Amino acid sequence: MDSHTRPEAGPLAGISVLEMSDDVAARYCGRTLAVLGAKVWRVCDTLKGENDAVDIWLDQGKSFIETPKDGLARLAAFPPSHRAVLVGQSPAAVEALDAILGKQGFDALRLGITWFGHDGPYRDWQGDDALIHGLIGIAASFGASDEPPMLPQGFAPQITAGATLVVGALAALWARKRGGDAKRVDVNIFEAAMCFTEPSPPLSEAGAAAPRRTGINRFATNHPTTVYPTSDGWIGVTTLTPAQWSALAEMVGHPDWATDPRFATSLARVENADALDAALAAILPAESTDYWL
Repeated sequence: MDSHTRPEAGPLAGISVLEMSDDVAARYCGRTLAVLGAKVWRVCDTLKGENDAVDIWLDQGKSFIETPKDGLARLAAFPPSHRAVLVGQSPAAVEALDAILGKQGFDALRLGITWFGHDGPYRDWQGDDALIHGLIGIAASFGASDEPPMLPQGFAPQITAGATLVVGALAALWARKRGGDAKRVDVNIFEAAMCFTEPSPPLSEAGAAAPRRTGINRFATNHPTTVYPTSDGWIGVTTLTPAQWSALAEMVGHPDWATDPRFATSLARVENADALDAALAAILPAESTDYWL
């Protein structure tokens, strides 16, 4: 039974995947492989959550079967180089699958995703996205400077880990197709989500002070990266390079800002963010969002 129409062909046409997980990270990986053309069977005895938008999205392009045994039987019809088994998110579940595949001599690429990896002090922790945001320091970085930290919403750590596993899966499948012996790809959500912290971990290791919370839409290394009102709504403004800042200054009728000592560099704009916000907030509401875009 297909929950959504699968693409008739794609770069992964001919690849079969058995998905054995109810968690977002593994299911996102499976979804992406299905969108790319793989045949993905998800082990699920009922379409629980079928009215939930997130479940519908995560199950795009998949078919459903009731037991892992049924799934392995389906995969057996494909060449070993064209099949994979996806499991998450506890180390015990991943290791149990390895044991089953080894005992049966079933040759398939094993894709595994866990919260904290297979060793280390956090190995057996039960994770969630909020915990990951706290551990990597993102929660401490967001929010008003004089108020409690803000927890980002959604499944960003799990989605990031699922996408990371897709990259590993594509490389391993390509290697197997070319006669290689890739057996396993492992990703853990904690490490995958560290990309959100940018330079903070190495700076911390080098003895730098912990980044301070600078306020809503305020960041320690760049400004503006925020939203401003227009005559009919809001517009997001981000300038990451000198050329982008010069172009913005020109667009709002103040080319002199490009060389103004208060605003000429990223760090200068951070230090003078209040003045810059006030200046842009006095200009941008004069026109519509479409006008500025």
